[in-house]
Amino acid sequence: MSGTEDRKPRQWQKWLLAISLTLNFLVIGAVVGAGIGHRLHDARGELREVAFGPYTKLLEPSDRDELRRAFLAAAPRLGEMRRIGREDFSELAAALRADPFDPDAVKTIIMRQTGRASERLQTGAGLLIDRLVSMPAESRLALADRIDSDTRYRDHD
Repeated sequence: MSGTEDRKPRQWQKWLLAISLTLNFLVIGAVVGAGIGHRLHDARGELREVAFGPYTKLLEPSDRDELRRAFLAAAPRLGEMRRIGREDFSELAAALRADPFDPDAVKTIIMRQTGRASERLQTGAGLLIDRLVSMPAESRLALADRIDSDTRYRDHD
């Protein structure tokens, strides 16, 4: 036997390496997935984070928490809205598959979705404005600095 033949991995070693790598990726995926899911949902399984677009990352955590509470109070039917949204997407999928295709049906569904999204955006914008108005001057100034910093950072992209 030559020295190179002795260095070739045996078949069982290849399988062991493949199984080990697979298990490692599964564990890493489970840990990362659990961490992400835990951060996004509270103990009741409800979303903890209500996004306010680019403002979300610029606001202090206490401001985000207050906005989230205010939004959930202003829109208590969030679960129902999600259900209706899922129904809209099912209806849209069916309309896209329809033969003959009816563009007006697709437009109606999308416009209905847009209307509901607009309502949520208006609610969120009103709550954000209320929060900004109620902030002490030093908090508003700090937010303005974060906005400037973020804008300058994005200008370099």
